[in-house]
Amino acid sequence: MNWTEERVEILKKHLAEGLSASAIGRELGVTRNAIIGKVHRLKVPFLNPPGGNQERSKAPKPARAHGFRRPKAMTNSKAPGVMDLEPETVANPVTFLDLREHHCRWPVDGAGYETLFCGADHVKGFPYCIRHCRIAYRPPEPRRSRAEREAELRKAIGTKAA
Repeated sequence: MNWTEERVEILKKHLAEGLSASAIGRELGVTRNAIIGKVHRLKVPFLNPPGGNQERSKAPKPARAHGFRRPKAMTNSKAPGVMDLEPETVANPVTFLDLREHHCRWPVDGAGYETLFCGADHVKGFPYCIRHCRIAYRPPEPRRSRAEREAELRKAIGTKAA
């Protein structure tokens, strides 16, 4: 499929109108995936992201079946990032055969039966110690509002707000 300047301009125009990738694909005679790929390569954000814009239910979330909460240390927004941690040093690593229920199961060296694991006490309800939980369980990035996505799109394709 050849993307001419004219077809790219039509694509950008339809994106600015908020059409879905499927609708744009039907208009241009290509697949939805071809549209998504081209938009990705152009680094132009979708106003109407893949998966549609169905209204999400505002119903309260059901209680967790397992009944435990994450430890405060893992929900703390000031928890160090992966790059903030010092290089891996483990005081008493344990082998696979020596692992017990209370040990952190973070692999630190080796492969197969020769793998060494952290071996520190794990956080209740998780397989890792607090240090390795901070690496394994990262909070999600904040979602951007529709207005922010639209402003980014308009900036990318060079149009002004209506």
